[in-house]
Amino acid sequence: MIRWCAYCQRFLGEVEPYQDMNITHGMCASCAKVGLEFSAEIEKRIYFLSRLQTQLRDLQFSHDIELGKRLVDEGLSQGVRAIDLLLGIVTPLLKKFDASTDGLAIKNIEKNLAAICEYIATKANLSWPQSLNEATPDILFAAPPSNQHLFYLKVLELWLRDEGLFALSLNESMTNEKMQTACEKYQPKVVGLIMSVNTEAEEINQLAQTARETLRAAPPVIFVSGTAVRNRLVSEKDLPGLSLIYDEPQLFLIIKANLALGFFYDLKRNANKPKRNHDDQ
Repeated sequence: MIRWCAYCQRFLGEVEPYQDMNITHGMCASCAKVGLEFSAEIEKRIYFLSRLQTQLRDLQFSHDIELGKRLVDEGLSQGVRAIDLLLGIVTPLLKKFDASTDGLAIKNIEKNLAAICEYIATKANLSWPQSLNEATPDILFAAPPSNQHLFYLKVLELWLRDEGLFALSLNESMTNEKMQTACEKYQPKVVGLIMSVNTEAEEINQLAQTARETLRAAPPVIFVSGTAVRNRLVSEKDLPGLSLIYDEPQLFLIIKANLALGFFYDLKRNANKPKRNHDDQ
């Protein structure tokens, strides 16, 4: 389920059951310190978020982008942060349909959601980051050649940049040659590979091997996430030597903490520890 703070309207991450994309509520650490009490106003906020999610979900099939923009404006006017709209409303909708809908329908859904996300970014003065010649990125996101779901990479990139990390997603599906070029150019500390279906396993393994060989002087941490991992369609047997990440928000918090310290813990060990919510950090 998608967990939000009922008081400040901030996205807190996902909790079990993960297949359920409906909204549930709790309280973040900041609001808990203040000692806020439940009120009729808080109840209205809870109802508002659930209604907004339902309306945006229906919008995926109506193709009414103008209505989507009005819904976004309504959310922002209620004090919901743009990045939280992206992570806690829009992206979970894509995950839900990506796991159960045929390819053509998914592409249409992605097109609608991408248009909404671009509008959110514009309204909040966020920019869709480009592949700029900046300092070494903390995390480089990429998708295998057969994976066309690049929209999800951009959302992850915006999220991590909002969290203070230099994340960079490559705006094209990666061949081994392109991965080699990107690793030589950016020298990333972490490589995140996104996997939508289990048939991409061979491509993922090849991309990971290319990244290791190219960056052998300073080997990056490589992890795999996405719908195929999330729905347990693949295992470590299919992706030997790679960290499979089922709880993406937790992994990103681990990466952020370890980048600050200047080193990485064993990601597999940390990823398997009891899950903590965003507000516990």
